[in-house]
Amino acid sequence: LYENLRNEEIANLNHCDKVVTLTNVDKLELLKSGVKSPIYVSPAAVSTEQKEYKSWNRTLVFLGSYSHFPNQEGVDWLIQKVLPLMDWKKNLPITLHLVGLGWPKSYNRTINGLEIVCDGYVENLSDILSGSIMLVPILSGSGMRMKILEAAALNVPFVTTSVGVEGLDFVDGESCLIADEPATYAEAIFKLVSDQTLHKSLAEAASVTFEQKYSLAAL
Repeated sequence: LYENLRNEEIANLNHCDKVVTLTNVDKLELLKSGVKSPIYVSPAAVSTEQKEYKSWNRTLVFLGSYSHFPNQEGVDWLIQKVLPLMDWKKNLPITLHLVGLGWPKSYNRTINGLEIVCDGYVENLSDILSGSIMLVPILSGSGMRMKILEAAALNVPFVTTSVGVEGLDFVDGESCLIADEPATYAEAIFKLVSDQTLHKSLAEAASVTFEQKYSLAAL
C-alpha cells in the first residue's frame, strides 16, 4: 500500500508544470524519488512580530496541535523517555505548557516535580512564549517547523531534534541546541535551564538568523 501510494504521488507530481517545496532538503528527497518536474524552493514565513529578549521565566513550551501526528509522537517521546531522566526538584517551580488545540487532559501530570499543563489554543503566542524555553522533540515529518520560526522571532531559545530543525539554518551550539537521544536531549534542556548566559546567547543568535533569512522582509 505504501509503495502504491508513493508511486502514485510521484506520478502526479510529474504531471505538474512546477513543484514547490518549503526546503531544499525536501527538494532533494523528491529528486531522489524520481520527480522529473522542475522543483523550486520557497520557504514559508510567520507574521510574528519580533520581540526583545526576556530572561527565563521558569517555563518550557511545546507548540503544536494534538491532531498532527508528529506533535503527538514527539510529546509522548518527551514525556516517556526524556523528562523522567531529569531531577527538577532543584529548579522548581517549572511548568511545561502544551500549547495548541486538542491535547487531552490526560497529559496534565507531574514528572519529578515538573508540572505539565495543557493550555489549548491561545490568542497571543508572545504572551506565553516570551521568556520561555521551547522544546521541539519532533521525530518524523517534512517541510518546515513553523514553531521554530515563532521561537526565533520572539527571542526564545529552543531545544530540537535533527528532524525538527531539518531544512532550517539554525546551528547546534550557536543558535539552538540539537539532540536526538533521550539522554542528550535531557542534557540540552538542563544546560538552558541552568545557564542564563547560554539562554540569552542562543535566543539572540536565533533571532538574528530569523531576521536575516526567514522574516517577511527577507523572504
